[in-house]
Amino acid sequence: KLLVDSGILTNTVWGVFQKRINVNQAERDLINFNRRGFFKNTKIILIEGKFSEKRKKDIWDKEDERIEEEKELFIFFSELLKDLGVDVYTFVNNFDLDSITRFKMKLIKFLNKCVEY
Repeated sequence: KLLVDSGILTNTVWGVFQKRINVNQAERDLINFNRRGFFKNTKIILIEGKFSEKRKKDIWDKEDERIEEEKELFIFFSELLKDLGVDVYTFVNNFDLDSITRFKMKLIKFLNKCVEY
């Protein structure tokens, strides 16, 4: 079992977000990747953060005014992947102890469903 951070969904969103590729090209790429079997036995957990206070953690803080645009791209591309048959799960992180417990439980269930080679 292999668990990786980020991956194709984040790369696709940020490619469009930073204008390295356009939405149509990104959509075609994901469709082609799926046709070639690149998403076979792949599961994606999309983590959505819900917090009230300002966080000074990420190097992308200067992009704060574009958070909604970034979120819309994640939703758009994750829905596309779901429509293509890729397992995409959404997890809401409230940055509290309950979220940690829920994520651990989700991750255990998630990993138990993964195919072993």
